[in-house]
Amino acid sequence: MRPEKSLLSRMDLRASQVNGCAYCLDMHWKDLRAGGETAQRLYSLEVGRESPFYTDRERAALEWTEALTLTTPDEVYEQVRQHLCIGVFTQTSSSNLIHASANQRSNSFDDQPRCSTSKR
Repeated sequence: MRPEKSLLSRMDLRASQVNGCAYCLDMHWKDLRAGGETAQRLYSLEVGRESPFYTDRERAALEWTEALTLTTPDEVYEQVRQHLCIGVFTQTSSSNLIHASANQRSNSFDDQPRCSTSKR
C-alpha cells in the first residue's frame, strides 16, 4: 500500500514548518491549494493533533513527521505503527527524511519564496 500524494505533501509542509523553511513552506502550501486542499485544514496543520479536520491516520502521519524531524521517542513509534501499515510507515519515513534534507539545503543557501500576485 502506498501513501496518497496529498498525505505526503501535508507531511512535507509540516516538516517545512518544523524546520522553518520559508521557501518550502511557500512551495508546498501552493501545491496543496492547487491540488484542492482547503485553507482551513492547512491553517490548522501545525496543531493537527488537536484539530478536528484530520483523521487519526493523518494525525499519526503528522506526528511521525514531527518525530522524524526532531527525535523519535519509542512511544511515538508504537502509536504511529497502530495506524500505518509497514509499507506506508517505511515510505512516509523515507519521504520525511528526504524532505528534511531539502529543508536544510534551502535554509543553508537562504532560498526565499518569490513574491507572487497569483492567488494559487
